[in-house]
Formats: sequence, structure tokens, C-alpha cells
Amino acid sequence: MSMLEKRQKYNLINFGFNPWSNYWKRNQTIVYLLSKSNNIGNVLFLNSEVWLLDLARDPRFALSSVQRNYWKFVFPRKVSPKIKVYTPFYFPFEFRLKPVHKFFQQAKYKILKSFIKSPYILILNNPQADKAMVWRVAKTAKFTIFDWSDDFVEFSKNPLERKICWETCKLYCEMADLVLTVNQNLRRKALRFNERTYTLPNATNFFTFGTVKRETGSLSYVNKLKGKKVGYMGWLNSLRLDLELLEHIIKERPKINFLFIGPKSEKWPLGHLIPKMPNVYILPPIPYPDYPFCVSSLDVCILPNKLSAHTRGNDPIKIYDYLASGRPIVSTKCSGTEKFEKYIYLADNKYDFLTLLDKALKENSREKSRVRKAIALEHSWQKRMDILIGIIRETFPKVEL
Repeated sequence: MSMLEKRQKYNLINFGFNPWSNYWKRNQTIVYLLSKSNNIGNVLFLNSEVWLLDLARDPRFALSSVQRNYWKFVFPRKVSPKIKVYTPFYFPFEFRLKPVHKFFQQAKYKILKSFIKSPYILILNNPQADKAMVWRVAKTAKFTIFDWSDDFVEFSKNPLERKICWETCKLYCEMADLVLTVNQNLRRKALRFNERTYTLPNATNFFTFGTVKRETGSLSYVNKLKGKKVGYMGWLNSLRLDLELLEHIIKERPKINFLFIGPKSEKWPLGHLIPKMPNVYILPPIPYPDYPFCVSSLDVCILPNKLSAHTRGNDPIKIYDYLASGRPIVSTKCSGTEKFEKYIYLADNKYDFLTLLDKALKENSREKSRVRKAIALEHSWQKRMDILIGIIRETFPKVEL
């Protein structure tokens, strides 16, 4: 691959695992901040594909707060002056009719056409993306980045899915000019296939926490709850959350309000018992601009993750956001927490977690809050982007972003 010319302007094409939304996930944030560069032209953010048949089968799920972020972009839409978002979709039975499938594939490529006329950068973040479309874009990209933002293999539902996902991640590593991994565990895996592999941990949109002071929507009653409030904010996912631990601490502290705020990855992510407990409140996901208000309303933030293969591939963004709020944090010793052991309470088991939760609830230290905010500032996305641009320049000395 030829070196990039200095001051060359590049388009950017991104295949995202999570859809573009107002929840501001890692991949979306990186794309948005890169688009701010004068050397980045037009940007196309591709969501995962959807099937129109799924909309007919279960419209309630398909149009839920998270899933609708796919459907509202089936026709490409601008979300900023530079960024256009598109969700490729499949018609029912189109794979059985080759001429029909070919027609719709050409329609999808036509959307890509305006972005690949000029030199462009490709970011791969979705191992489930249409492989034909990925290959078509990858073969003429000026350079390709694989953003390995999660251990996608651990999301697999069966051995076949696991095998396919692993082979795709391996292929992305091999074809990329640069691999970014969310933690050291994934970096070790990627280094087997690409020596140009770097760890770029998650971060927080720190400055959001200093500007938003408002009550909105269903969260307006959070401050009205009597008594102490302990909260978890993020995806509700039974593969990650330690439900046994949660049942224990909620049962042992009936006078404490436990709030769970975020999208559901399944129908019963907290099991059947926890939602029925009288001191539990399960709230829908909120837009990121409202996140600071909600976190600031809590007395303690928790991260009750399991210690498993699934969580070893994580670097929880919520830890960075919790720190930015200044609130006390109690967590299990899951991946991503070890570097903050001086600033958060880390538990070995459910009994230890309860003891540390009691300690955190009694904490009343402005100095500790100030220190947590200062640590979060050092782990802001603005700081991460300086690191990323440095990595790109090291890999491609002539690129200027």
C-alpha cells in the first residue's frame, strides 16, 4: 500500500457494531471526533444489516428504543454536516431469487459510490457486516483500521456462530493496516495476526458532565425517591451481570433504592426475581446528554460484572463515566477496573461487595470526588483522540489529521 500524501483529504467509511444513536458508544464517538479533522471529508457510518421480515414478525421489539436506531436509517440520513448514516436491509426471501438479490446489492453499492470516488479511510468494527460489501470497500481503501472494541466472539449464541465470528475477527486483523484493541487481553490475540496492534481503551465524554443540569422524561422522579440511591447505568445483559451478587445485596439492604438504567439485551436480563423486589427500579435507556443528571442523582454507582471470558474482553465505558461524575463506585474486579483500584471500591465476592457498598454509602469526601473527576479527565475521549492520531501518524508518517 502506498504512503498517504500530506494534507490529502480523505473520506471515512465505518462499519459499526452498535447503531448510530444518542447513547454515544465508543465506535460512534471515534468516528464523530475524527470527522472534526479538516482532513476528513464525507463520512459514511454503516449500521448492522436488518431484515424486513423481523419488522413484520416482532414489530414491538424491532421498534424498541434501541432497535429503532437501525430502522430509522434504512434510507441514508445526515446526522451532522459531514456524517451520513445508513442501515443496509434485506427483503424477505431475496437470497432465494438471485436477480432480486443482485438488484438490491447494486442499490446498496450505489450509496457507497459517492464515498469511494475520493481516497478514503476504512474502519471495521462489525464482524457481522455483509462480507461482500466489506471486501468491495476494503480493496480500494487507502488504509484500513480494525477497531476491536469488544470480544465479539463471546456474544455468539452457538459454536457455529462462535467459529464464524472468530474467523472474521482474525481476517479483519490480517487485512487491517492498523488494529486497535480495547484492552490488553484482545491485544494479545490480535498480535498473533498483526504486529501493528495497539491498545486504545475506552473513555468518557468528560465535558458533558460539567454542562448538563436538568431533569427530563421518566428520570424526573429519580431525585424524588426517598432514601439512598444505588445505580447501574448501561446495557442490562445477563452474560455480564452477576445476578447472584445483585440478589444478595438488594435483599440485604431493603431500604436502599437500586436503579438499573439502560437498554435490555434480552427479555429478562436481570432474571425473574430481581425485577419483583420492592426496592428495585428498572428504567429505560436515556440519551447521553441526560446521563450526567442521572448519575449525579445517585449516591453510589455500581458495576456488578461477572468474572468470565465474556467480561475479559470488555473495558466498561461506564467506569469512566462514573468517575467523571465524582460519585463513589463499587465494582467487582472485572477487566478494566484494575487501573483504577486506588479510586474505586473493588470487591472479591458478594459479601465483600456488600461491605464496600455500605462504606461507599457513608462516604462524604469532596476531595475523593475531586480526585475521581481529575482521573476521568485524563481518560477523556479528547485525550484518547490525541493518542489515536499519534498512532495513525506513526503507522502512516505522511498522514495529517
